[in-house]
Amino acid sequence: MERAGIDESFVRDLVRDQHPDLADLEIRPVPSGWDNQLRRVGDELAVRLPAKLTEVFESRLEAAAEAVDVRRIQQVWSRAAAAPS
Repeated sequence: MERAGIDESFVRDLVRDQHPDLADLEIRPVPSGWDNQLRRVGDELAVRLPAKLTEVFESRLEAAAEAVDVRRIQQVWSRAAAAPS
């Protein structure tokens, strides 16, 4: 049962962003409860997400994405500062 825009595409994007090495694994739904949705990632892994993307969860996802962007920017600045002038 698909709820709240959590579909294979959404899960695949999350996996690709956080674990590019797993991006080619099959993603398939498995029976889930009211509170969570489960997706198998390959034969050995699973992704568990809230059944409903609440505003709180969406804001946490946005904050996590921003944190990743900040870390990437800091890495670039660190490399630039360390490079000989």
